Amino acid sequence: MTNATTGNTLIAFKRGRDGSLTPNGMYSTGDNGTGAGLGSGHSIAVSDDGHEVVVVNAGSNTVSAFHVRHDRLELQGAPVGPDRTEVRATLLVKD
Repeated sequence: MTNATTGNTLIAFKRGRDGSLTPNGMYSTGDNGTGAGLGSGHSIAVSDDGHEVVVVNAGSNTVSAFHVRHDRLELQGAPVGPDRTEVRATLLVKD
């Protein structure tokens, strides 16, 4: 994740059979980061089945959800947070 103040972006990678990583796309979260380190390893969460990813937009105090397709990510609605007047989905991601 870039955590950029001008638009946060989730960076995806493909994992090879040998464990190597290859860039596989950049996906806008629809909101902003802080431009600094997040200070936490919990800014990206993946569901147990690997089909959903939730990311923090620290600069906007929101989260964004993506659905994992075979070769791409799909943003699910608009970012949600306490300052938003509309919530489009309720998400639960278990560790």
